[in-house]
Amino acid sequence: MGETIETRPYCTIVSPLNVDDWEYESINGRSYLKYIKVIEAREPGEIQYVVYKIEGNVSTWTRWECNTTKPELPATLLGEGVFPAGMNIPGFIVRGRVDPRTTELGISDIDSVTDAMR
Repeated sequence: MGETIETRPYCTIVSPLNVDDWEYESINGRSYLKYIKVIEAREPGEIQYVVYKIEGNVSTWTRWECNTTKPELPATLLGEGVFPAGMNIPGFIVRGRVDPRTTELGISDIDSVTDAMR
C-alpha cells in the first residue's frame, strides 16, 4: 500500500506588523488581494516569509528564507505550491469595527482606549 499524507486546513493570525508587502486589484469596483508577503519568522541573521500570489486564474504560494546579515545573497526557496483552480489567496481581514467612511479600513480599538486613559 502507498503512504497516505494527511492534509488539513488551518487558520493562523497574521499581525499587520508581519505583512511586509501587498497589492490589490480592483475588478468591477471590488478590491481583491492579488499579492501578499507575510513574514513568518524573524531570527538573528535570517527572516522566513511566505508569498501568496494570484496570476490569471492560478493562486500560488512560495516560502523563502533570507539572510539579513548578507543582504547581497539571494533568498533561498524553501517550498512552493499551487492552490486548487479558481481559489483566491486564502485569507481574510478581521476588523474590530468597520469605518463607515471607507471600505478598506477599520476603526482602531486602541483609539477609544486612549481617550479613556486621558
